Amino acid sequence: MMVSIYRKGGSPQRLAEAYDRTVGLMRIPVETRYAATSYGRTHYLAAGPEGAPALVLFHGFCFSSSGWVENIRELSSAYRVYAVDLPGDINKSEPERLIRSKKDCAEWFEELLQVFGIRHAHIGGHSYGGFVAMIVASLRPSLVDKLVILSPGAGVLPQSRRFFFRCVLAGFLPSERRIHALLDDMTGEGNTINPMLRRQVVVALQNALPQVKLLPSRMSDDELKRITAPALLLIGDQEVQYDAERAVSRARAVMPDVRAHVIRDAGHGLPLEKPGEVNGLILDFLGEERLMNGVG
Repeated sequence: MMVSIYRKGGSPQRLAEAYDRTVGLMRIPVETRYAATSYGRTHYLAAGPEGAPALVLFHGFCFSSSGWVENIRELSSAYRVYAVDLPGDINKSEPERLIRSKKDCAEWFEELLQVFGIRHAHIGGHSYGGFVAMIVASLRPSLVDKLVILSPGAGVLPQSRRFFFRCVLAGFLPSERRIHALLDDMTGEGNTINPMLRRQVVVALQNALPQVKLLPSRMSDDELKRITAPALLLIGDQEVQYDAERAVSRARAVMPDVRAHVIRDAGHGLPLEKPGEVNGLILDFLGEERLMNGVG
């Protein structure tokens, strides 16, 4: 039986229409598909050349795979990108049971790769999706080639209580004013987030409520040490969850192979606020081994 994310009177059609409008801005051929897993049907977008190295992307909390609207075009120029709708969040996935533990999360990812027909992949995530990517890299290191972490939801440091409660308030009392205020708070001074995506978040929260059970938390030293894949960690200097410099310092001290950087003039919405810079850093990081081998 499918787990419903919809509020009483909430409209799946309105949510789907808002999602589709955002995806329409990507300006590239995008396939929309479902992967059958033991957790239900996971919806995902696929873009880029078949046979290219795989890059699996996880979105932020209360967003969806359309949250990569500013990134997927450039990233799919060199990679077969799979932008996944996390089960239980506000998106097109149809969960039959929810991911409740880190073990569940790793098991679900392993099933996804089987559906994609690949044995390993680069993975990346923004915000809550960054936390998910870190879990996968920690528990299934043999499946992860390289790891990209953008403004992770907790993971390296705990989220501030202020940030957590503002998110909860916007979820339970989703007025348009409150949701836009939360998005403004997450965005670095002077930066903007795609207005179509902002509108999608308003429609999403007013029609649905996330049923995510695995909440972001600080990962232990042992968990971080198990992330053996080369990792790129980017955090904006105006991050609202925690102190960016402290987060970068902990990652450098504990993770075996990480390049951790604070991005100037950016907030929590890093890949949406600074897409050109972020896309370039990701492509440079992922492409290094190919360049050394004389490819690309």
